[in-house]
Amino acid sequence: GKERIDTIQSALPGIEQTYINAMRTAQDYFPTVKKDVAQAADFVRNDLPQLEQELANVTQSVNQNLPALFNRYDNAVNLLNENQPRA
Repeated sequence: GKERIDTIQSALPGIEQTYINAMRTAQDYFPTVKKDVAQAADFVRNDLPQLEQELANVTQSVNQNLPALFNRYDNAVNLLNENQPRA
């Protein structure tokens, strides 16, 4: 038991200093983290819905135009194949 107590007593100052350093670091960065979290919440609340709508609009446009684009591509490939010199 004495050996365990000695080990704990010798390790305790290092553990305490590590804890103090961690608390200082947390206190130093807390204002920045708090501000960043608030900005992220504002973004989600204010800007994200508009971005989602814009993305939905673009996606709808792409989905509407994709069949015509593939058709044009197929026509271009067919024209190239027809005009390709045969070996």
